[in-house]
Amino acid sequence: MQVLILHGLNSDSKDNWFPWLKKELEAKGITVYCPDLPNNTLPNQVKWLEKINQTIEVNRDLVIVGHSLGTIAALRFLENLKDQKKIIATILVAGFTQSFGVKIILDFFKTPFNWDKIRRNSKRFTVISSDNDPYLPISEGQKLAENLNADFIIEKNAGHIDIESGFNKYELILELVLKSV
Repeated sequence: MQVLILHGLNSDSKDNWFPWLKKELEAKGITVYCPDLPNNTLPNQVKWLEKINQTIEVNRDLVIVGHSLGTIAALRFLENLKDQKKIIATILVAGFTQSFGVKIILDFFKTPFNWDKIRRNSKRFTVISSDNDPYLPISEGQKLAENLNADFIIEKNAGHIDIESGFNKYELILELVLKSV
């Protein structure tokens, strides 16, 4: 089994709960990739997808975990996969479906999502949102879950589910990844 962890805007592989999750999964013999996506303060969709494609060779035993803008990178990655490469599961934390007019991420929303193709390329989806995320209304997580026919989990008082909200480890993600096997 392989796990690909994708960080978001103004973040990197050493931020939030990512290093903890990587260490926990590797201790169980799972191969984990958590690339530093280029220019995380002024992201570019093409460059992020190039880095992801250079980092991992996709096979059917892959689980993708994305956080914040990393969820959008995960969706665009799935949208561009060859159909025969269907992965095990996709877990999206603090995800969303629109740019909210934030100029530095508009590049990721130039084209509408191909939800049918995205759904075809992952066997299972889970979307996790917080009821008090300072950046994203819970309705965004609900809309994302609906578009993906995903399981939808609401965390209580979890903020953006990041280090600022006290998440330097995240047991739920570990459980969800291990259940995907």
